[in-house]
Order: sequence, then structure tokens, then C-alpha cells
Amino acid sequence: MLRKIFRDPVVSIILIINMALVFFLVINVINLMNQKKESEEKIAQYSFNFDKMLKVFPKGTIIEEEITEDMIIGTIDVPKISDEEKCEFCHDICDIVKEFDGNVELMSGRYLYDKEADNSGAIRICIKHNEETVVPLINEDTITIDEVDKNDGIVLPAVFKDNIIKEDGNDTIDILDEKFSVCGLRKDYTLDNSDTSVTIYAEQLPQGVLDKWIDEIWSDYYWDYYMLFNLESNKDNAEDNYELLKKQINDKGYVLFPERNSSTENKLFFADFNSTVSGCIYIFLIVFSIVNCIYISNIWIIRKQRELVIKKTFGCGMIKIIKGIVNEMFSITVFTAVLSAVLQIIYGKITGEPTFSFSPSSVALVIMAVVIITVVNSVIPLIKVAIIQPAKGLKRV
Repeated sequence: MLRKIFRDPVVSIILIINMALVFFLVINVINLMNQKKESEEKIAQYSFNFDKMLKVFPKGTIIEEEITEDMIIGTIDVPKISDEEKCEFCHDICDIVKEFDGNVELMSGRYLYDKEADNSGAIRICIKHNEETVVPLINEDTITIDEVDKNDGIVLPAVFKDNIIKEDGNDTIDILDEKFSVCGLRKDYTLDNSDTSVTIYAEQLPQGVLDKWIDEIWSDYYWDYYMLFNLESNKDNAEDNYELLKKQINDKGYVLFPERNSSTENKLFFADFNSTVSGCIYIFLIVFSIVNCIYISNIWIIRKQRELVIKKTFGCGMIKIIKGIVNEMFSITVFTAVLSAVLQIIYGKITGEPTFSFSPSSVALVIMAVVIITVVNSVIPLIKVAIIQPAKGLKRV
């Protein structure tokens, strides 16, 4: 088969290189799709059935918002309030939200930075925790955090592993001048490595520190004109509990940020923006490479024109000629696909990147790519063969 493929080595090698690029991109698009699916499944596995953000503004705030086809246009006018009013607002809202019958995390406005200050993680304070939380660890194990064992330490995002300090054989970390034990490193299943938040439980804070941190939220350094919470629960009444909570907040005169339905959120805020952009780039390069392949296959058939003219002159049927061209192009395509798969595996082993998933869907997509590339690359050669007239063809060659 190799002799058949490399009868015209120069053009064949150029064609194989371009086709190999197509397969390399196809394999990486498949890997991207598989990673996205796995990411969504893993995140869902360790998420709560009810998981919502709650953003609350002070009394008198005016929110005007209009949702267009591709963006949100609006203004938020927060009245000027004194430091005492800000402090009262923060504590009052925390007391109300703690009535939620689930887990309540307060976004503290503070951040933890890694050693090189390349990554940052928002510090969340779990002011109420009455449902156990299962957290995946980088060693493929999990840890269950409940009221009994959360005093053992915090689970730290893997990106901050270099911030850990060894003291008397124990892992510890300094966060905002407080020392915490580290009981594990959390695995990040997001595609963009965005799972960097750090959760500290109220029970882990020394006496008075929680109130101090809440007091400081309204300071000029942390103040964002609102309080932001994350509410989690697996209970059936979580939605009803959430609605009662919102009513209680509204009844006190505080202003809730408008909620948007999931379709609007997905349309306006792409959580998988990086993977979407990567996918678009890959698809663009695939199309570009296929166009190159078509151009090179045209050169390939021109260089074979003499052979084809002679075959037609001596009475070789069109069906037989077409079958020979398709078989030859198919052989080149299959050879390139196998070569690309081997190179992808080697590349994956060297870099640690995903190689190739031999799932039925992935294999089916590669087979589909082989068929499409074979057909596309054969179109121009078949047209040229069909219009060749032996007498004129011999003159040209």
C-alpha cells in the first residue's frame, strides 16, 4: 500500500501533511467535546440540586435594566449612606439570609493570591452549614464536610498548594492574618481552571473575627454597594424557602438584583467561553486545511493525467478509473488518519494532554471525517477524469 501511496512522493507527502493537520484538529475538537461533557458531569456530581446566587442592595437603590438580543443594558443607582448604615445593612442581611434552610456562603470581598500572584480566589465565608458537602480531591478521593469534621481544616483549591506551610507535620495556610489547617486540595473540573474560591466556615474563625470581617465588607476597600450570597441545598423545599427569604428581604425595604432565566444567562454569559473560542478556531483551521487539501488534490490529479489519459485511450471504463482514484485517495486518508492518531498519542504522552478517547462516538466521528475527507478530495479529480478526452488529453501530456 505504501508504494501505491508514495508513487508521487512530493505531492503525496504535501497532501498527507495537510490531511494530518485536519485529523489532528478533528481529534482535538473531539477531545474538547469530551472534556466539556466530562467537566459538566463532574461539576453536576458534586453540586447541590438547588444552587443560586443572591445579590442584595441597600434601601432606596434603583435598578433599571433592559435585556436585548446579545447584551444587558441598564443602570444601578445606589443612594449614599453612612458607614453606620452600611454596617447595619450588612449584619441585617446576614441575619435574614441565615434563615435559609441549607448552606449559606457570604462573598467576603476578599481574595487569596498564590505565591506568584498569577491566580486569585474569592474568599467565601460559610455563615451557615447544615447540609454535608462532598468535595473532590486531586488524589481522586473525596472528602465529606459536615458539622463534625469541618474543624479539621479547610479544603484548598489546588492552585494554592504552594501557599501551604508545614508546621509540626501539619499543613497550614495563612489567610487574612488567620491560620487554618488544610485537610485537602480540591480538584478543579472546570475547563478554564476557574474553580479557585476558598470556603472558610464560621465555626473555624476565632471569637469575634466573623463580625469583624462582616463589619469590614462595607469599608471603602471591600464595599461593592451590595451583599452577595450563594445558597445551596438538596432539600425539596429549597425553592419555596428561597422565595420566602426574598419576600422577607423585600418587606424590609432592601432591593434584590433581578433574576434572569437560565436561557438568558447562557446566551449572555458563556461560562465555557474559552472552550467555545477554541472550538471555533479549530473548526476554522479544519476548513482552511480541507481547502488546502482540495487544492493539492487538484495538483495530484494533474500529475496523474497522463496515466489516466492512456487508460481511457486503451478503453479502460470510467467506473474502473473512478474506483481506482477513490481507492487510492481512501488509502492515503486512512494512512494519514492512523499516522495522526499515533502522533497524537505520542504528543499526549509527552505533554500530559488528553490523547484520544476510543469511545464509540469518538471513533464514529473519526470514521466520518475519513469518509468526508476522501469524498471532498476526490471531487475535483473525478470531475477532471470525467471531462478528459483521450485525443486532447494526449496532446496536453
